[in-house]
Amino acid sequence: MGSRTNCLFALATAMLVSGEAQSQTQGRVKIVVDRSPDPLKVDAASRPTRALVAVGTFDGLVTDTSLAPVGDAEVTVLRTSLKIRTGPNGRFRFTRMPAGQYLIIVRRIGFHPTSGIVEVLANDTLRVAYALTRAPQGLDTVHVVTERRSFRMMEFEDRRKFGEGQFLTQEQIDKHNSVYVSDLLRFFFRGVTIQASGNTAGGAAREYANSTRGYGGVTTLGDPNNPKTQVVVPVPCPMQVIVDDALMPTPFDLALLPSTREIAGIELYTGPATMPVRYNGLDARCGLILIWTKDGSP
Repeated sequence: MGSRTNCLFALATAMLVSGEAQSQTQGRVKIVVDRSPDPLKVDAASRPTRALVAVGTFDGLVTDTSLAPVGDAEVTVLRTSLKIRTGPNGRFRFTRMPAGQYLIIVRRIGFHPTSGIVEVLANDTLRVAYALTRAPQGLDTVHVVTERRSFRMMEFEDRRKFGEGQFLTQEQIDKHNSVYVSDLLRFFFRGVTIQASGNTAGGAAREYANSTRGYGGVTTLGDPNNPKTQVVVPVPCPMQVIVDDALMPTPFDLALLPSTREIAGIELYTGPATMPVRYNGLDARCGLILIWTKDGSP
């Protein structure tokens, strides 16, 4: 019995050795050891993390000129999808807002819209108050048309037919396929020049629209103590910019405007002589640019 067992053991050993030798010779047998960690046991600290975006909070208050809260006012952050309405106490709040510079427009029926440029800092809360001026109430002229269009764009078409000023329609904008509004102003409009000046915090160039038909004054360059080095140079004349009836700060950085895909029309007036009557109260010595967005007020 013992010798038979020893024979069987010797035979099995020989077969195993022969099989290993054959696999090494022919390369048909490959042993793969999976050393990847069990995903259920991976430590959370070793998992890849998403890139962190610096964010802040934008907290605001909307009132009228007597400081009474204005509820249900629409607060829009241009070039973003951010839009909110104020509560009964006139307050609004954007949380986890990416840090950066933004153009804000505040609207409410019965009031003139207002705007402002804000800078949201990382890990900080920005608090801003806006005061809306009441607008005189009146009935708009009734227009009967087959195509659904807003009153402001009807006025745009009426002024375009009248022939005063320069106009750019949505069809022309889409056909030109420009990325920036400043490119449209360069290509289609006369009496305006685009001035680049410095960069924003994000690295983009600041661009301003100036009139080519006048100057905002003069300034003296050189050593004030040495008249021979002084040179009198003209100061650029910045054009007024209005977006959806909201007056922008002057001079205004065109880089803050919405993209051309969001623009429904552009008007440009080189001076008060051709400017629409409704804007006569503005200081438009250097000209006026009206920007109408597709998602603007009615």
